[in-house]
Amino acid sequence: FGAVSDYTMQIYNRWGELLFESDDPSKYWDGTYLKNDKHVPEGNYVYFINIIDDYGEQFSYTGNFIMVKSYFH
Repeated sequence: FGAVSDYTMQIYNRWGELLFESDDPSKYWDGTYLKNDKHVPEGNYVYFINIIDDYGEQFSYTGNFIMVKSYFH
């Protein structure tokens, strides 16, 4: 696709609680809750990404991932 004119990304836990939301493609999720900045537990999470490019074409991506904690620093 061409340059991005509109972008949204959302991440939810398995209970449907919104954990992260952004309209800035350069902003990433750091694995914390939206409300209190505490790290989320290991488990399954769902993401939704919607992009509209400069040509007005829309792209939607949905998927899930498993959060695994690393003990290496």
